[in-house]
Amino acid sequence: MVIVIHQATNTKAALNYNEEKVGQELATLFMSQTYDGINASIFSSDYRQRVLERIEERNHRAKNKCLHISVNPTPEDMERLGEAGLRVEIQNFMDHLGYTHQPFFVYKHKDIDRTHLHIVSTRIDAQNFKKVKDSNEKRKTQQFITKLEEKYDLQKQVSKRKTVNLILTGTGKELKDSIQSVFRLMNASNLKNKQQYLDILKAFNLQLDEGRKIDYIKVNDKTGQTLRHPIPITDFIEPPNLQVLHRPSTSVEERQKMLLKEKLKTFLQAVNKQYRFYDLNTINNVMYKNGFVLFQSSKNGHYNVYAPKEKMVLNVEYELKRYFVRLKDFKLTQNDYGKVIKEIVSQLKAQYTNIAEGLIDTRQSIISPNKDEPKVVLKPLDYDSSEEFRKLKSSYNSKQLRIIKKEMQNYLQWLTERIAAHEFEKRPEENLKKSNVLENFSNHFMRELLMYRNSERKVGKKRYRRLDNQKRKGRKI
Repeated sequence: MVIVIHQATNTKAALNYNEEKVGQELATLFMSQTYDGINASIFSSDYRQRVLERIEERNHRAKNKCLHISVNPTPEDMERLGEAGLRVEIQNFMDHLGYTHQPFFVYKHKDIDRTHLHIVSTRIDAQNFKKVKDSNEKRKTQQFITKLEEKYDLQKQVSKRKTVNLILTGTGKELKDSIQSVFRLMNASNLKNKQQYLDILKAFNLQLDEGRKIDYIKVNDKTGQTLRHPIPITDFIEPPNLQVLHRPSTSVEERQKMLLKEKLKTFLQAVNKQYRFYDLNTINNVMYKNGFVLFQSSKNGHYNVYAPKEKMVLNVEYELKRYFVRLKDFKLTQNDYGKVIKEIVSQLKAQYTNIAEGLIDTRQSIISPNKDEPKVVLKPLDYDSSEEFRKLKSSYNSKQLRIIKKEMQNYLQWLTERIAAHEFEKRPEENLKKSNVLENFSNHFMRELLMYRNSERKVGKKRYRRLDNQKRKGRKI
């Protein structure tokens, strides 16, 4: 038995999601409880929505008013409890959480290969209209599950997401089970065509070879080299369903896609700040940890995103082009970039008094308080003089090396303009050529570029401020 309390804010949206499933005959109203004792199943969805809205309207201060819970019993659990026993235990669970007198509605879903239930209620107390205390919900839920397993002698369930790694590496005790999990996931997904199915399989390091009589599945590494002997498709209970029938998305799925796209957009912005210089392996790992799988179309070479949990393709080619313009060609990691720049900067330090003198062409650069943005012209840098850069040459072709140099120059241009604007915002009356400004600029540049403000120093500063505040308040340390 697995019970999950979802972080939902909109009660109406959670209720509508389940009601739409009922309208599509993919769910039924399993049980309900209302404060007036009326059987909610004989009324329309508007009545059920109004029951919860009347309570929530009495509290304007609370923000997260929705209670949305999914109950996931295994087939063995259903067999032992039965529907009557399940109704009793759901009521016991709501009592255990402190929702004894609350109205709630339970929906039994049949939209996937196993039965699961959704409970929708409100966190606003129906009697005093204050928010029901939600502290220790996870602990209370786990306590209830443990007692339930002991009471009915149920088998303990472990989340599959923790035990099965879908990005296969050719190793592991349960390789066939992992491949089977990928097939089940893909077969249940709403995909466009056979080619898209095969493209997403490659993102999971799987390649399907079609033979004359039998098809085989191969597990590859990141470079496409086969890691294990091909496995016949006949070895799997549920083989790949290549007769992909694309169906129109429902209104619920369309809303879900919109929310996922917004989540992905926010995620991409954060990744671009953290990984200005990246390779495909870095991006793949980071995206997978956040519930996204990046795959490449064999038709046009464009990248797209597949969401395994939601079983859908997001069609975000534009967003990927915007945030990862050079995803195909630009593969320099942030660590490699740091090594090259640090070496070049140390060479400049040996030649010039200030780093700024070696970086900025002061004759062509114009920085004036009358201009909104400073004009900073950089001197051409000799990347080939860097031993670290020469090491990289063997890994990239001429086109990639040109892109790498250009990106490094663009980043240095952006960084110097930002620092120059900051310095002259403090001292608008001074000129760039003055030595004290160049010195301040150089110090600022070194702090930013060489990343002296690492995570350890940030933690140290936070701890220092905390101790300092404790001293001021007279607390013993």
